Amino acid sequence: MAWWGPSGVVCIGVEVDLRVGGRYRRIGNRMPDKQVVWIEGEFELINCPSELKYSWCVGTASPPAERVHVRFVPLGEMTEVIVEHEQIPTRELRDSHQRGWQGCLDGLARYLSD
Repeated sequence: MAWWGPSGVVCIGVEVDLRVGGRYRRIGNRMPDKQVVWIEGEFELINCPSELKYSWCVGTASPPAERVHVRFVPLGEMTEVIVEHEQIPTRELRDSHQRGWQGCLDGLARYLSD
């Protein structure tokens, strides 16, 4: 499966029901150390083409789900992508998410420049 995510991470599967109340299930990311991380959540807002809000839960975590808000802001012929990832329970996890999102955005930029 093609993927423009963080370097060394391979998306091994995904199911998406892109509608408010719809779920994304089983986004599988195989990390460079071969560990597989599964992410699930529910779409809370879809304002096409400018924003998405959804819950974010890794694996079978039982704490309240994190929240992600992605906005696409037109800037002339370019688009600024703003990712806000909230309700992250620890600083270590926040830093890991920051590296992951930066890798995704860098990969997207590479993909779009090809």
